Amino acid sequence: MSTLLVLFILLLIGGVVAYYLYPQYFEFNSTGTGTGTGTGTGTGTGTGTVPVPVPTGLAVSAGATTIVLTWNAVTGATQYLLLIATATTGPFTALATVTAPTLTYTATNLTSSTSYSFEIQAVTAAGTSAASAVVTAETTTSLPPAPTGLTATPESQSMVLEWNQVSDATEYLLFIATSTTGPFTALATVTAPTLNYIADNLTNNTTYSFEIQAVTAAGTSVASSPVTATISTFF
Repeated sequence: MSTLLVLFILLLIGGVVAYYLYPQYFEFNSTGTGTGTGTGTGTGTGTGTVPVPVPTGLAVSAGATTIVLTWNAVTGATQYLLLIATATTGPFTALATVTAPTLTYTATNLTSSTSYSFEIQAVTAAGTSAASAVVTAETTTSLPPAPTGLTATPESQSMVLEWNQVSDATEYLLFIATSTTGPFTALATVTAPTLNYIADNLTNNTTYSFEIQAVTAAGTSVASSPVTATISTFF
């Protein structure tokens, strides 16, 4: 056997032995493609703004030149913004800002026999709410006339007051002063249909002036012209 053949056989046997004794030295790299599936979880945080609640229960009660508005409270509200228009579709303009916890407002100096529409918004630390649903009311007809025929008849330390009836009046408001120019102060409220009143605890030898107003569902009249009388000392 030739020397080369012997060397070849020895190398071959050595390689086989080495492959089984040290396989890590005979690993081969390979590339390939494949598919796989997996699952995962995650968490996150976020912030948002909670809308300010819209006021509910807006209600109106109309007089001749005034409209009284009431509404329900909104939790956390510091103010309420009232808006007014002469049409249900607007444009609405600012009427008043009412500080909580007040839940009523009287709109004054309105025109009689006129329709008015109202909205309301609530103000909290978080912001201002959207406007409420529109509520509409029509002011009543003109105010009642001032009572006529007011007379004052003096008696000892008193005056007997009489006047003519005003149609639909529910009350009469009497005022007194010690001068025809006033200042006049409230004397009494007389419930209709009564048409007289005795002002007592007055001072003899003193001149007094009186005015009267009529109250109806439409509102309160202007004051009548003052009448004056003197309680003489002869009583």
